[in-house]
Amino acid sequence: VLAAGMGVVGEGLLRVCEALGCSMQCAGPEGAGDRPVVVFVHGLNSSRAMFLVGMHFLRARAKHLGPMVCLRYRTRPEDGMHETANVVRDKVMEECRQHAATRVVLIGHSAGGVLCTMVAEDLSRGEEGVQVEGVVCLSA
Repeated sequence: VLAAGMGVVGEGLLRVCEALGCSMQCAGPEGAGDRPVVVFVHGLNSSRAMFLVGMHFLRARAKHLGPMVCLRYRTRPEDGMHETANVVRDKVMEECRQHAATRVVLIGHSAGGVLCTMVAEDLSRGEEGVQVEGVVCLSA
């Protein structure tokens, strides 16, 4: 019922919750480092506010996940997607360091989903020491 009032993001998060509950088990019951950090990435013309209700919704239903954060980032008209993806990647890495996490789940809406995919591809090289557990694109 809560998701119905949240539109496409809420419906998508219901599916995310089901999928993550089935496939992502934490390595141990204690410590954020044992659980993936979940990072929400908004689209280019929106803000992190669109994810706040959804984040609380997911947190209440997927307790085996680690900390959940909505990234703050700004884009300029002259920035391309690659430059913006680099900014998002750096912020994802900052969150992982802050929470002592080696795993991350990226959830993006609209162009945020494209950015998440680009960040995941970059992190898949293994140079940063962070493993991407999953990428969820909502209306991307």
